[in-house]
Amino acid sequence: MTEIEEGRKYEKIALDCLKQNNLTEAESNFLQALKHMKQSGDEEGQAYVLGNLGNLCFQSRRLDKAEEYYGKALTYMEKVNDVKGIESSLGNLGSVLFYKGNLDEAEEIYKKALKLLEEASDSQGQSIYNENLGNVHLKKDDLGAAEDYFNRAKTLLDSEKHKDRIKQVEDKLVALKKHPKYV
Repeated sequence: MTEIEEGRKYEKIALDCLKQNNLTEAESNFLQALKHMKQSGDEEGQAYVLGNLGNLCFQSRRLDKAEEYYGKALTYMEKVNDVKGIESSLGNLGSVLFYKGNLDEAEEIYKKALKLLEEASDSQGQSIYNENLGNVHLKKDDLGAAEDYFNRAKTLLDSEKHKDRIKQVEDKLVALKKHPKYV
């Protein structure tokens, strides 16, 4: 079995472990996959495995480790020019930074991801990043900007297909208008 095949085998086992919520076993297999992919020079494989390791660490609230993995995944995604992977890595990195309280960095990263989705004309994805940016500005107590982003998020959604998401954003807008600083 070649190193690439070996790496893919461990990646598949890790993904199966994830489905069963066996995080320890998943992490161990992702690390094995990563080792084989490095040896074979499989940069695309490394990018996705690093992203999955980031997801795993994010899930278990190991934010520094998640940030490290997402950063490495982003580097590989850029190297192999995987635009969807770049956007996803940026979004994940933005979320880690948001939860760590690094709001300016999270905002910058979310804006980069948003730009990629604007270029791809992905309105649903744009809606998500506008909502994320609204959350950043809410945390910063910049209520006007938060309201603008939430309204953009709402506008980008198809009213028939995304009723639940629209309701969530509308609920945030209602809560925002009750904020003491807003009144």
